[in-house]
Amino acid sequence: MHPERLAEGLCTNCGRSFCAECLTDVDGFPYCPACVDDARERAVSEPPDEVYEEEPPPKRRHRIRDTLVGLFLTGLILVMTFCFSYKNGIVTRIFSQPYLLLSLPKMTENEPGQFRKKETAHFIIYHRNDDLAEWLAKTSEEDLKKIAKDAGADIPQLMKRGKYTIKIAKNPEEYRSLALSTPSTTSEGTTNRETRTVIVNQMKTSYLLHLVLAHEISHLVYSDILNGAYDVPLWVIEGFASYEQAEVDDITIISQRELVRSNLEKDTLIPLAGMTAYPVSEDERDLFYAQSTSVTTFLIDSYGIRKFMAFSKQLESGFDTDSAIKTIYAPDLKNLTALEKKWLASIK
Repeated sequence: MHPERLAEGLCTNCGRSFCAECLTDVDGFPYCPACVDDARERAVSEPPDEVYEEEPPPKRRHRIRDTLVGLFLTGLILVMTFCFSYKNGIVTRIFSQPYLLLSLPKMTENEPGQFRKKETAHFIIYHRNDDLAEWLAKTSEEDLKKIAKDAGADIPQLMKRGKYTIKIAKNPEEYRSLALSTPSTTSEGTTNRETRTVIVNQMKTSYLLHLVLAHEISHLVYSDILNGAYDVPLWVIEGFASYEQAEVDDITIISQRELVRSNLEKDTLIPLAGMTAYPVSEDERDLFYAQSTSVTTFLIDSYGIRKFMAFSKQLESGFDTDSAIKTIYAPDLKNLTALEKKWLASIK
């Protein structure tokens, strides 16, 4: 561009020689005017190449925000679980009886030696552990009071034949030897109606022991009210005991409800007319208890426990099931078939 001047450098791009005035320094390298203009035009017309940079770490306030969101969602889940549990009675049981969550080794360790006897107002308790006996004394009296009230029974009247007996076996072998009948392999408690005795296998927690205790004491009360209840269908007897057990443990009732619904969908429920004896297999026995609980709960929730007890007394008096249902529950229910139909409709 200035031929009269001496060349002082070469253009980095095109390689031609130029004087110092014509060269432009770009990032430490000399470029001629033409190459500089060409580069400027390309920069305007062409988008720049993408540059990938490492994402910076989240700012502190973002981490705090994410933590708060996580805590909120966790809290929301806990609240929803609490509401569901409260609706089904689980929370009420746990907060009113906090020992349900506890394992108490001191209570479940059998001390050596023979049975020791502890008496309460209405029970004679045979045990090998003083701490366990103290707990049993309090719990059994509270359960008896609740069950008798539900059944409309007068406790002094129940005690005319003497106090109830509770025996705590130290292991499954002793439990089976104390039980006059042969309990199932999964049985943890049994009741002898003749001797008015509850026999319970030693368990790991007071929670499990209380479940069995409430169930078996219910059998004692029901049997005394009905002079043995020998003519009452088995599903009615077990249904009442399981209904009272639900006052201790609603969780079991929820699982039984799901078992009944599952078998209803598969059309494998046991007909009520056939529920007069314990099934042989353990799976069928679980379903038997679940159905007994479900039908009894339906009757009590729909028509009241007083009518249920009146229905039971009709059965004990010699009425067949259809006649007893018609006498107590007509015109809504006229026989066992009508009861079964209405019960099934309530669980669908």
